[in-house]
Amino acid sequence: MLRNIPPILSPELLKVLAEMGHGDRLVIGDANFAAASMAKNSILIRCDGLKATELMDAILTLMPLDDFVDKPVMIMDKEPRHADLECPVWDEFKQIVAKYDPRGADACGMISRKDFYKEAKEAYAVIAKLHFMHVQYCKKAAFDKIQQKRKKNNISSKIADICIDNCYF
Repeated sequence: MLRNIPPILSPELLKVLAEMGHGDRLVIGDANFAAASMAKNSILIRCDGLKATELMDAILTLMPLDDFVDKPVMIMDKEPRHADLECPVWDEFKQIVAKYDPRGADACGMISRKDFYKEAKEAYAVIAKLHFMHVQYCKKAAFDKIQQKRKKNNISSKIADICIDNCYF
């Protein structure tokens, strides 16, 4: 019997984590991430309804980050036209990494969208997620409209679900 396995990790994901070794990468994509096409040459794992931060935290309780790489956690950066968009989820990722890696937040780096997609195609596995509603990039007016609709329908959400939550490690 296994003990202390985070319950959000499915048997399929646990198997993939057990198979991974140095140099293998795992992508955690958001609801709009082209996970199926990125995983054509790798393993696609569905983790619908879970936040990227929850998944990262659970995975890192079991699996160390690669210490042969300076920045084993890469977060997809914003496009220049969205420079003013706040993405507090990035700080959450860095705090989670700091709990498990002696390099702290320095183990995290940023990667352009184009390079992220290029790297994702080479990953060992891709985790796909689905939220009720996800907006990868949003302007203040669009965000306010989404929040009003969620309040009207009694749907709660954190800003982390609205901002970018793509990362690979």
